[in-house]
Amino acid sequence: MNIFYNQKSADQRSRVAKKEVKFDEAKKAVQSIDRNFISLDKKVKNLEEIEAKKSQKRHSLLHECKIGEIEIPLKARTLQDVKIIEEKVYDFENINPQDLFQRQQTDNIITDYDVLEEKVKRLKSKIKIAKLNETFTKAGTEAQTNLSKISVPNLQASKRKEEVKSKEDETKEEYKNARKKSLKAEEAFEKFKNERYKLFSNFFEPVLQKIDEIYKLSRNESAQAFLGPENQKEPYLDGINLNCVASGKRFRPMNNLSGGEKTIAALALLFTIHSKNPSPFFVLDETDAALDNTNISKLTFN
Repeated sequence: MNIFYNQKSADQRSRVAKKEVKFDEAKKAVQSIDRNFISLDKKVKNLEEIEAKKSQKRHSLLHECKIGEIEIPLKARTLQDVKIIEEKVYDFENINPQDLFQRQQTDNIITDYDVLEEKVKRLKSKIKIAKLNETFTKAGTEAQTNLSKISVPNLQASKRKEEVKSKEDETKEEYKNARKKSLKAEEAFEKFKNERYKLFSNFFEPVLQKIDEIYKLSRNESAQAFLGPENQKEPYLDGINLNCVASGKRFRPMNNLSGGEKTIAALALLFTIHSKNPSPFFVLDETDAALDNTNISKLTFN
């Protein structure tokens, strides 16, 4: 009986030992699966974080294009759909739903790469892509540098322009009015000038024509007398020269004539003016003082 019992007990222990071995193996398998799951979970989270960072970077680039008014070819949606999202360390579990929605909206913006050159589309080497990206970045930096050198626009320029335009219009109106006044004054001046010239000519021309005739009354037909204005255009502004050529003598300036010759010339001018504009009387004081008997006889008539 004891032998049978011992045998049965040994069998049970053997089965228990086998089950314990299987349990340990199963436990190890579960632990291995847990480790693999944790490892895969970390990889998934890392991939999700990388994807989120790339999405955030893409969103930032699109937002910079929107702010800088840089046109890029798109297949779907527009840059107006890009909203501002606060940049921060990405936490997929605690991400703001609004930010997630905005990033999803950005992800729906599809870039049109069909416009790229074929040689660019065929680029697969990371080194070549990085080199091309470096070239584009350098060109963008140079453009940004050149843009920064441009002076900041004067925000008051438009207002200043309007003020200058208003002042210009005002000045033009003042010039127009001044021009009208000037033309009117010039017209009045020319009218007065013509009237003045007419009045002067009406008196001077007869005297000019008569002076020689009166001078010859001094019993000398060969004598000559003539008047000459110093200013031909406006004779009333300057002097009038009286020139006489005495009988038997050559022409000489009035200053070189004798006293008697000057007296006869002056009397001839006086009588000529009197013939044009008679005066009731005129008084002469010692007119014959410079005259000799010969010249006196020329002025007397029987």
